[in-house]
Amino acid sequence: MYTFDSRVRFSETDMNGRLTLTSLIDYLQDCSTFHSEDAGVGFSYTRPRHIAWFVNYWQIDILRLPLMGEKIRIGTRPVEARAFFGNRCYLIETLDKEPLVRAYAVWTLIDTSTQKPTGMDEAMRKAYPIEQKIDMEYLPRKIVIPK
Repeated sequence: MYTFDSRVRFSETDMNGRLTLTSLIDYLQDCSTFHSEDAGVGFSYTRPRHIAWFVNYWQIDILRLPLMGEKIRIGTRPVEARAFFGNRCYLIETLDKEPLVRAYAVWTLIDTSTQKPTGMDEAMRKAYPIEQKIDMEYLPRKIVIPK
């Protein structure tokens, strides 16, 4: 699992000193971005190839929102890659390994010149080795409408 450590900033919290949902999602997306950059397939790799990742589904399980000033570790791992989809799991925890947030996301790789989905090339597949999903309940993505 790719990780980075951070500290919850005052500007990322609500009036009760807890991390806002917007800032929570920023941490998850930043973790994916940092992972891609460190794996050599970040912005400088994708931009000239006219490709970009777009998130199209989040499942976020919040156990506890971290407080202002709290030191946290944010992690992500690729758990599935098929066609033009890349699925990731995320974990935010304290430095003492108390789980705070578990999340799952489905990303789509888009050719920005055609605005259509496209598959990963070999360099990207090598940069994102598939790992096991984290332990959480995975909810169905389809919404059932009662009759």
